[in-house]
Amino acid sequence: MTRVSAGLIVLAGIVAAAGCGGSGSTPTGPTGGTTDTMTAMVDGQSWNAAQVQVVRNGTLVTIGGANTQLMGIGLVFTDSAGAFTIGSDLAATATVTMGSNSWTASAATGSGSITVTSITSTRVSGTFSFVAPTLESGVTPPSRTVTQGKFNVAF
Repeated sequence: MTRVSAGLIVLAGIVAAAGCGGSGSTPTGPTGGTTDTMTAMVDGQSWNAAQVQVVRNGTLVTIGGANTQLMGIGLVFTDSAGAFTIGSDLAATATVTMGSNSWTASAATGSGSITVTSITSTRVSGTFSFVAPTLESGVTPPSRTVTQGKFNVAF
């Protein structure tokens, strides 16, 4: 198994959770095509997804990416264009994973935003930034800061 594939396994829980329930429509994805991109700065360091997966279930869109060092970023947001505030919008969640550790910004903890600038029947693109604390004791660092995030992926 490649390092990237192992990292995406960690994000599979996010993708599976977004694919459950909802409107009863069939999820689209995952893709992982070569034109799919996801980039960000994590704690001031450049992060580029080596592989990106996306699921669209009619209600939510879930995007997960992992780099070659097994650090993953997962996003969940409403299936529409617009700005979603993490913390006040129940359908906006962002997660960083590294190994077995995770840091999450959601309605319960953390803060940030996901902005969908374009969504069509075949692609979604936008930006994101968030501060995500860990809920696990003893994890270092206690939070992750993600800035300058961008995604452009096909369904």
